[in-house]
Amino acid sequence: MTHLPTDVRAALRFFAFFLGNGTLDVDLLDGIDYRSDLLTHGSDLEMILAIFANVLEVNDQGETLNAGDAQYRAAQWIRRRCDPEYQVEPPFEDWETELRAPRSLTFGLPTGPTSLAIDSGSVSGDTRCD
Repeated sequence: MTHLPTDVRAALRFFAFFLGNGTLDVDLLDGIDYRSDLLTHGSDLEMILAIFANVLEVNDQGETLNAGDAQYRAAQWIRRRCDPEYQVEPPFEDWETELRAPRSLTFGLPTGPTSLAIDSGSVSGDTRCD
């Protein structure tokens, strides 16, 4: 059995810390308190983590190559969810917002990719931030 490489685990840990601490990309999310609303709705948190994981690149040695970029793309989704006027640049691609269930833990869900309606940088659903 192989575990996630140390660098990937560290990137996930720091992402979770910044997200939960309210310090994820402070320039982009300045003045937006996303934690009280977004982090209490499971589907929003699911998408935030999915974007981070989908964008994160890892080399053959298990080192992360773009943790900052992955954090920024997740922060862009949060900003768009909280601020409908914000335009995500570049717009999200389908692979960035793809949701997958692990084969070992499916809860009766399909294991193939599923994408939410995210088109040209838009985020569907109600705005949930103060």
